[in-house]
Formats: sequence, C-alpha cells, structure tokens
Amino acid sequence: MAETGKMSTIEKYRLRKLIDRLKSMRGHATQLISLYVPHDRNIDLVRAYIEKEKSTAINIKSRLTRKNVLACLEKILQTLKRMERIPENGLIIFCGAIPRSGPGTEVIEKYVIEPPEQNKIFLYRCGNEFYVEPLKNMLEEKRVYGLISMDNDSCTFGLLKGNEIIPLKTITSGVPRKHRAGGQSARRFQRIREGKIVEFYKRIAEHAKELFGDKKLDGILIGGPGPAKETFYRQGYLSSNLSRKVLGIVDTAYTEEEGLRDLVKRGINLLKESEYAHEERVMNELLETISKKPELVEFGVDRIISMMKQGMVKKLIVSEELDKIIIYKVKCQKCGYEWVLRFDASEKVKLSQQKCPKCGEAMLTSKEMGTLLEYLLNLAEEMYVNVEIISSRSEAGQQLIKSFGGLAALLYYAPEQ
Repeated sequence: MAETGKMSTIEKYRLRKLIDRLKSMRGHATQLISLYVPHDRNIDLVRAYIEKEKSTAINIKSRLTRKNVLACLEKILQTLKRMERIPENGLIIFCGAIPRSGPGTEVIEKYVIEPPEQNKIFLYRCGNEFYVEPLKNMLEEKRVYGLISMDNDSCTFGLLKGNEIIPLKTITSGVPRKHRAGGQSARRFQRIREGKIVEFYKRIAEHAKELFGDKKLDGILIGGPGPAKETFYRQGYLSSNLSRKVLGIVDTAYTEEEGLRDLVKRGINLLKESEYAHEERVMNELLETISKKPELVEFGVDRIISMMKQGMVKKLIVSEELDKIIIYKVKCQKCGYEWVLRFDASEKVKLSQQKCPKCGEAMLTSKEMGTLLEYLLNLAEEMYVNVEIISSRSEAGQQLIKSFGGLAALLYYAPEQ
C-alpha cells in the first residue's frame, strides 16, 4: 500500500471503511487478535512468537475460547509462512472468531493489511475487540494549522485539521470604543485605550502559547478586519517559536468563528498542502468549468453512470454523504419485473410503500446491493476515472451537497445533442 500522502482517494475511503467495520466487531472473551509488526522485524522471529502464543493458548480453560484462539493463531501463522519477509511499511493482521449470534456460532475472519505508512511498533493483543487505534492514527491528517482571528474587540483561536475547522477559544478585550466618555480629556482617554490594547495583545499571546505551544503546527494564520492583526504580529507579541510559524497575515471581513472560516477561505493559497485547500481547489475547478465550459460538466446519478460506462468521464467529484444512500434491487413477485431503487439508509421504510411500475403489485422482494458511493467508486475504477471524494465537513463539501446533490462529473468531451 502507498504512503498516506500518496494513497488514492479510493484507497483512503476503503481503508477507513474497513477500520470502521473492524472497530464495530465484538467477540467473546479473548477471541479477537490484533498483531502489528514493524518493517524491520525478522519474519522468523514473528513466526516463533506466534508459535509460542499457540503453546500458551493450549492452557486456556474455556474449551470454546481455546478452540477459537488456536484457530486464529494458526491462520496468522499460515499467513506468515507464505511471506518471505515483512513488507516495506510493516504488517498488520486482525484475526478473530466473530459470533453470528450466540456462543458456538463464531466464524473466523482474518484481515491482512500493509499499513499506509511505516509501522514502528510490535504489538500482539487478544481481547473481545480489535485494537485499531494505531492503524486509525496513520490515516489522520498530519498537517495542522493554528488560526487567530482578531481585532481590537475580540480574538478567536482555532485549528485547521484536515478538512475541519475546530474553534478553540474566544476572548474579549474590554477596550473602550474610540469616542470619549464623561469629562475625560481626549489625550487621557487615548492613553487608557492604548494601555488596554497592549494588555489585550499580551493576553492574546499568552493564550496562543497555551493553546498552540505544545502542538506540532505546520503553520499559523493571523487574520481579521482592520490593522490590529498587523500591529500585534509586527510588534512581536507572539513568542519566537510561534512567530516563526506564521505563514501570513490575512485581511478578513469577520472575527470570531465566522472569522476563522473567512481566514481559511481567504488564506487558502498559504495552505497549499492541507486537505481543506485540496477540496477547495477541486470545487474551484468544478465551478470554473461550469462558468467557462458548461457542456463539459454533468450532474445527476443516472446521467453520470451512463457517461462513465461510455468512457466520457474524466473526473468524478463525489460527496462522502453518498455512502448513506443504499441501493436496492427490487423484484415483483407477480410479474417478475426487476428494477433498482436508491434510498437514504434512514428511509428504508419507503421500500414497503413501493408498487411494481409494470403491474402495480405490492408484493415485492428486495436485496441490498451496497451503497451508492461504493457502486460509483467500483465503476470509476473499472472505467479508469479519476475520483475526488469530498468531506461533508468542509465548506466545499457543503457546497457540493447543497448545490449539486453531492455528485458532479467533468467530461473529456461534450455529449452529442
């Protein structure tokens, strides 16, 4: 498997789905085994380790647990015997007795994974669930950016992690407005105001150190309306460690949480390596094509499927939300007519309300065929179509869902009229 940064969109999606499935599995007692092997571990030593575990497992008191654990260990051992060496990124094996109902209905399931990045730990664990956290962490977005949205009235701190903006904290200044109060002289009022601004900037720096100091940030963006952000940065209030990480100062129209979103949107060119920026570029490409060459853009599930089968689709842009749409193959028990329906997973009750479009019969059978996203990805692979899966958490993802129903395609050439 490729390294995380080089994994295709489809590979990432499928590995995340597998992790979710593994995480949901439960077994009895200690019948689920998780094995993590680093790339530089001698495979003969790993085989010997599993053999030793087999000899230990013979002493398990429960007959059923002993039988299933030994069966799992034997499957793992046979996998290792077929290998000459541990793969470049290491090896992860999950093997367990998964019950179908009660005790005695277990089926041994095994999953062999070459991790997306180099695994550096050796870990053997038995339990009633698989230990997926180290693998899950390998898929997490490694690039994290600090965000500061400020003016002289307030400051909001946040993080950009992957395609998600995470607000952390908002503080207010207590700085009086520029008009004078009571009988204060203009000069005295200005001195008080300037003093409070200095105190506020010092508090911003303290909070930045508290919130960002122990995080491995790939950069910091500072933004806001007006000149406060430039004054704060250029007069050196930030600690030297954080100041070195500042990628740029960005003019925005807002502060607080809306200001964080505005900061990321306007500072997108400074965040070229982030997942958020990548999704923005994909959506910008779609919108630009709609504007300049609308004939090279297609929408609608059925139209896009038809064009993929004809080899016309260059790039498929799809929301991860389509993973919630289930495809059902429906058959009329009276006339035998078959057709396909698609429903959100929460709307399965609609199946019972269907009638045969050919004869009107309500006695139907249905078979779940997987999700719409899975179907589109399989077809895209078959037809060598480039795929971009867009998160529903980002602004780009929300735009794809609300404006285009979560699906769009860029074409090689315009369809004939």
